[in-house]
Amino acid sequence: MQPATAVRLEPELELAQSPSPLRDTAGWLSVATATAAGEALRFWYVLQVHPPAGYLHSDMLENVLRAYAMLGQRPGGGPLSVYVPRGISALCAIALWLFPDRSVEALSPIQALLGATAVPLLFVSVRRFWGRRPALLAAWLWALDFLPIGYLGFFLAENFLAFLLVLALALLRPARPGPCLAAGLALGLACTFKGYTLLLVVLWGGALLVARRRWSAAALLCGTLAVVVPESIAVSRIAGRPALLSTNGGQIFYSGHCPVHLLTCHGSQGTWVAGAPTTYALHPDWPDVQLDVPCYDSAAYYRMGWLCLRQMGWSAVPWAAEQVAAAFAGWPGHTLDPWPVDEGGPGAPLGHLFNLATAYLVAPLALWALWRRRRSLGAWLATGLPLAAVLAVALIFMGDPRYREPFDAFLVGGAAAGGLDVWEAVGSLARRGVLW
Repeated sequence: MQPATAVRLEPELELAQSPSPLRDTAGWLSVATATAAGEALRFWYVLQVHPPAGYLHSDMLENVLRAYAMLGQRPGGGPLSVYVPRGISALCAIALWLFPDRSVEALSPIQALLGATAVPLLFVSVRRFWGRRPALLAAWLWALDFLPIGYLGFFLAENFLAFLLVLALALLRPARPGPCLAAGLALGLACTFKGYTLLLVVLWGGALLVARRRWSAAALLCGTLAVVVPESIAVSRIAGRPALLSTNGGQIFYSGHCPVHLLTCHGSQGTWVAGAPTTYALHPDWPDVQLDVPCYDSAAYYRMGWLCLRQMGWSAVPWAAEQVAAAFAGWPGHTLDPWPVDEGGPGAPLGHLFNLATAYLVAPLALWALWRRRRSLGAWLATGLPLAAVLAVALIFMGDPRYREPFDAFLVGGAAAGGLDVWEAVGSLARRGVLW
C-alpha cells in the first residue's frame, strides 16, 4: 500500500471520473463553444480594435527590425541581433519572406489563432491534473480573459510563449517518457522566445525526479536540450563569446536590483536603452544611467547588479518582497498594469481590471487549491511550480506583470479548482443551515 505521505501522480478528482475524456461529448461541446467565442473575440480585437501593426514601437519594432536583418534586408547580424532570444524575430522573418509587404499583418491572425487554440489545450491539461469540472471552468475563463486577448494587440514574444507553455502542459504525462519528450521540445521552443522558461524546465524535471519518474525527467530534459543546445551554439557564434540563448539577462538583473530608472548601454556595436515599466511606476525619482559597457556584455551587468545587492544589505529583503508583489499588481492600493497596456488606449481599463482580478482573486484561489492538494504531483506540475517560476523570475530579475502574463493559464487552472472548492464549501454550509 502506498504511504499516506507519498506524492500522488493524479488528482483525486479524476480517479473515478466519468465519462472518459474520449467520450465526454458534452464537455467537448462546451469547450468547442468556448474556443469559438474566444476565437471571435481575439480576431475582432486584432483586426478591428487593436491591430499589432499600428503599435510598432519599443520591443515590437526591434522584433521586426531583427527579422529584416535575418533576411539581409538591413544592416545587422552582430551581437545586437542576439541581444534577446530570436524566436519571435525568426517567425517574423518567415512571414516577411512569405508576405513581403504585410509581414506583421500576416502574423496578427496567427497570434489570434494560437491564442484561442490554447483553450482546448488548457482543458486537456487541467482535466488531467485537476479534474473535469475545473477544466471546463478554466477553458471558459481563459477564452474570455482579457489579459491574453489584450496582449495579442502587440507583436510580442509573450503571445507565442503563452501558447507553447500551455502546449507543454497538455503534452506532459508524468508516467510516460514519450509525451514528456514532446513536452520538452515545446519548452525548448518556448526558450527561444523567453530564456527564463528554463526555470520551469528545471522545476518540472526536479519534481519528476522526486516522484521517481527518472525516465520522464530525462526525456523532458532531452527534449528541451534538443532545441536549446543548437540555438546556444548559434547565438554564441554570432555574439563572439559564450552565451546561452541571448546576450540579455545581466542588463535586466542590473535594472531590477540597482536604483536605475533607465539604462543606456554604449559600445562599439551600437547603443541600447533598457528599463522596467515597474520602475517607472514605483520609483519615478530614480536617475537615468549611461554606461560605456556594451549591452551584450551580460556578465559585466551581472557583476554590477550583485554589487548593488551587496550594498543594499538587509534592505534587500523588503526590496525582494516588493518585486514579488510587482510581478502581480503591486501592493494593494498601488497597482501596476501589465505592460504594454496603453494609457487611455483601447482596452486599458479592462486590462487594469483583469490584472487586479489575477492578483487578488485568481492567484489566491490557485494557492488555496494547491494547499488542499499539496501532496499531488499533478497540482504542483499544473500550478505550483509554474507559480514558483514566476516568483523566481521576480526575485532574480525583476517583478514585472509582463513576465507573469504568459504563465497566467497555469493560475487560471488552479483558480478554477480552488473556486469550485469554495463554492462547494459554501453550498455545504448553506445546506446545513450554518449561513442562515
